[in-house]
Amino acid sequence: MLINLHVENFLIIEKSSIDFGEGLNVITGETGSGKSMIFDAIGLILGEKGGKDLIRNQAEKAFLQATFLIEDARIYESLVAEGFQHEDMLIISRDLYTSGKSLYKVNGRLVTSQFVRGLGQYLINLSGQHENQILLDFNHHRQMIDEFGQTPISNALTHVSDAYQTYQSINLALQTSKCPNLIGIKRLIF
Repeated sequence: MLINLHVENFLIIEKSSIDFGEGLNVITGETGSGKSMIFDAIGLILGEKGGKDLIRNQAEKAFLQATFLIEDARIYESLVAEGFQHEDMLIISRDLYTSGKSLYKVNGRLVTSQFVRGLGQYLINLSGQHENQILLDFNHHRQMIDEFGQTPISNALTHVSDAYQTYQSINLALQTSKCPNLIGIKRLIF
């Protein structure tokens, strides 16, 4: 869950911080009020491409930081696999420099943009004006159901996968068997 977004020298923003509450957070405002800058900042923190044109005029760098409460086991697994300690809070920051260079940090440690993008897919779900159209796309249905059900569905998926692997092993053993006594068993099973 996103807890806080902090930006400095980003587009027209000199310095700003936004705290988010639990559950659904809705950002509204007049056209041109800067709502898209918030989404752009979050996207950049989570690995989207961005260049020096996003740095506020006459600043040397832009600083973007998001603080998350970790609620997904996949995030813990990704962090531990990279040598991070098991923590409940995750702070991802990005420095954008006028030279075009970017630096990402996770909990104060330098990381690659690829690593941040990998975390980002489990951290936040941003929805824009027409993004509900994804609900009609058959290619995304399984992923949405898996994300919605999380543990119960993944447990059932693991159980079915294990049962299928067992079935394949037994089937292969029967198919490769030369024992005449197994011919009747083969017929009985199939």
